[in-house]
Amino acid sequence: MARNLMRAQTRRMRATNQAILAKQRQRLQLMALERDLAAAAEIQHGLLPRDFAALSVRPQLEVHAMMRPAREIGGDFYDAFFIGENGLFFAVGDVSEKGIAAALFMARALTLLRSEALRAESPLAVVERVNAALCQDNPKSMFVTLACGMIDLADGGVEVIARVGELAERNPNETASIVRQWLNEPAET
Repeated sequence: MARNLMRAQTRRMRATNQAILAKQRQRLQLMALERDLAAAAEIQHGLLPRDFAALSVRPQLEVHAMMRPAREIGGDFYDAFFIGENGLFFAVGDVSEKGIAAALFMARALTLLRSEALRAESPLAVVERVNAALCQDNPKSMFVTLACGMIDLADGGVEVIARVGELAERNPNETASIVRQWLNEPAET
């Protein structure tokens, strides 16, 4: 009887120890995931411009932006950079999903936007090329809602794709219309 009691006690202790170890493993996995998410958030924020003084080089131009994601990482993004001496390309976008998948798709979209903006002749051409690229190898059918444009600092002209919804959702040939707005004030030199 004492032997049976010892065996039963040993089984209970093993079960308790195994439960404690399983909880510790779960906590360690959660801590590792939290570290990975924090690192991913830091990398994602590093993809976005932060030096707005370098973009605000003309008296008539002041550039500022910030992002506060609802989660650690997500699909929201913005960008602004010079193309040539007088062109300032800008973009603000949001990926359809949230979390890690959206962050990865955001990095893809942002990279495509930057590379296409440097070689395209207009924001519309940028959007068409980016849309075509995002439609390829897109098994989750994710998409980007995007506003982008180009400011010509020489003459004050602004060419904007006012609302490009659902980039890469279904048809890469659908594009938004261009809204052209020419500022009344000439650019100061």
